[in-house]
Amino acid sequence: MIKTIIVLAVITLVAGAVILRAMRAMRTQIESDAEEVDDWTGAKRFGGKFGDDAGGTSETNRPPPEDEIRRTWTPVRAPTTGALSKPADGAAGAATVSEAQLRKYADWCNRRCTAGWLIVLPVSGPATLWFRNRADAEAFARTWHPLAGT
Repeated sequence: MIKTIIVLAVITLVAGAVILRAMRAMRTQIESDAEEVDDWTGAKRFGGKFGDDAGGTSETNRPPPEDEIRRTWTPVRAPTTGALSKPADGAAGAATVSEAQLRKYADWCNRRCTAGWLIVLPVSGPATLWFRNRADAEAFARTWHPLAGT
C-alpha cells in the first residue's frame, strides 16, 4: 500500500515537472517572439474581434494601428511543420503556413479568443498571430505548440 502511494507520488511529481517545463518553454517562446522584429510591409493581415475591445466600432471591425499592436498585444509565431515541431527550427521556421492551416487557426481564434486577434502573413518569413489578451496567446501556444521547447 505504501509502495503504491510512493510510486503514484513520484509519477505525479514527474508529470508536474514536465508540464511546468513545457509551460515555461511556451512563455519563453512568447517572450522571444515579442522581441523579434518582422516586416509588415506588403503583409496580408486578417483577424477578428476588433470592434469594441480595440476601441473601434463594430461597423469598421478594423485592427488598431501596427505600432499599438506591437506595443500592447502578444505575438505567437505560427507553427509551420505541425504541432510537434519547434517553431524556430532553422529551415522549418522559414516555411510558409498552408491556407488550410491558416483557416484552422482563424477558426480556433474565432471560437476561443476573448479579445482581438490578428494573423500577419509577411512577404517572407513565418506567419505571426497577435493577441490582445495574453491569456488567448498562451491558450493558442498550448494548443498549437504543445511540445515546443521540450
